[in-house]
Amino acid sequence: MTSITRHNIKFGSKNPIPVERIQAHRRTLTQAVDAIRARIDETIAILNEQPSLRQMRAKSFRSPMAKKYRRNLLITIGYGRNNEAICPEFKYNYFDSLPQAIEFLQETKILISKGKLDVQINAHLQKLSKRAEHAREKRAAVDTDPKTKHTEYQDVAKALDNLSKIQNYERKTAA
Repeated sequence: MTSITRHNIKFGSKNPIPVERIQAHRRTLTQAVDAIRARIDETIAILNEQPSLRQMRAKSFRSPMAKKYRRNLLITIGYGRNNEAICPEFKYNYFDSLPQAIEFLQETKILISKGKLDVQINAHLQKLSKRAEHAREKRAAVDTDPKTKHTEYQDVAKALDNLSKIQNYERKTAA
């Protein structure tokens, strides 16, 4: 028994250790509302730091719900990492001044805090959960054995490589 084998036996295994998959939990309406309000607050804070809309650079401006687009400020009230709009009315809102945009965000935050947009947020959460369920079903349907996929891809790659070699040889002999 080599020292490497003893070391492997002492600290683990050469075989993959099965790990339990962490179950994703659904977000509740209150969690989503809190997340949206926090993102609005962060966007307002970033906009308050800007001297003016004309002096902002589009590439360097980073905000959770706003971006600069063609001399305008584009705001989308959304949810999630990609800031997906909670309803079509909040998808793209263009502003040509920072005070208008900040006022819009503050009014939207008040509407969300009062619960006036709970129906739209809840519908958006339902849409996201349906999408996640659909993705889970698709992943379960696909064969997850990486060894078979890898060999299949290798076989296809070898076949294509051989085909190109044959075609090149035929071109050379024909000329």
